[in-house]
Amino acid sequence: MAFTLSHMAAALPFYRCQRWMSFEAVLLGSMLPDLPYFLNSPISVSDESHGWAGLFSYCLPYGLVILILWYGLLKPAAIAVVQPWFPFLIARGRSHQHFSQWLKFGVTVVLGLLLGASTHLIWDGITHPDGFIARHVVVLQLPVNSGYFGTMPLARVLQYGTSLAGLGWVGWFILTQMRNMAFHKTVLEDIPIIVLKKWHSLLIVILMCAGSLFWSLQAMLKWHSLWVTNTYLFLAKLLVGLLQGAASLFIIYALIYHILYWFCKQKQYSGR
Repeated sequence: MAFTLSHMAAALPFYRCQRWMSFEAVLLGSMLPDLPYFLNSPISVSDESHGWAGLFSYCLPYGLVILILWYGLLKPAAIAVVQPWFPFLIARGRSHQHFSQWLKFGVTVVLGLLLGASTHLIWDGITHPDGFIARHVVVLQLPVNSGYFGTMPLARVLQYGTSLAGLGWVGWFILTQMRNMAFHKTVLEDIPIIVLKKWHSLLIVILMCAGSLFWSLQAMLKWHSLWVTNTYLFLAKLLVGLLQGAASLFIIYALIYHILYWFCKQKQYSGR
C-alpha cells in the first residue's frame, strides 16, 4: 500500500465540490480500503476492501460508522486540541436541522465516501505491480535499480514516490487552509468544546506522539526480520503500527475529553 495518509492527496482536488459531496467523507473514503490493515483483519477482508464491489460491501458501511464517531466523538476533541493555537476557530452550540437538510447531508456523505474510496483503488491500481492497471501496462512492470533497496518494478518506485509527494501535498494544503482562515474568524457549527490552554494541548500532542512511536517500535521489534527479506512489507508494518498507536491514543483522549465535558456541563447547570 501507499502510505495511507498520503491517499488523502487524491481527495484535495474535490475541496471546491462541497456543494455536491462532503469533503470530510471524501478524505475518509480515500483511506478506507486500507482499514483492514489497521484492524488486523484477515487478508480476505483487505482483498474485499480493495475491490470495486468492496466499495459498497465494506467501504460504505464502515465509512458511515466512522463518520458518526467522527462527528459525535472525535471531531470536538480534535478541535479542542488545535483551538488554543488558532484562536480564530470559534465553536458554537448545536443548531436545529430540518429533515431535508439531514437527507441532503446524507447523500453528500455517501457520494463522498464512494468517490474517495474509488481514488484509492485507482491509485493502488497504478502503483501496485499487481494492480488492475499496472498489470496491463508494460512500462509499469519495467525493472528499476533503486540502489540499496534493489531492483523493483517501476510501479513500486511510483508507489514510494507518490506516497512522499502526496504526504507533502496534504501538509501544504493544511498549512494553506490555516493561513487563509487566520484572516477571518471561522465559525465551526455543532462543535461543543472545552477551551484548553496551550500547555494542555501541547501535552496531549506529545503524549500521543510518544505513544505512536512506542507502537511503531513494537512493530519494528516484531517484524525486524522482514527488513532483509521484504523491505516493503517491513515498512508497511512499521507505518501500520505508527497509525494504530495514533488512532488508539486519540480515541482514548476523545473519551476522556467527553467525560470532562459532561462533568463541566453538569457543574455549570448545578451552579445556576
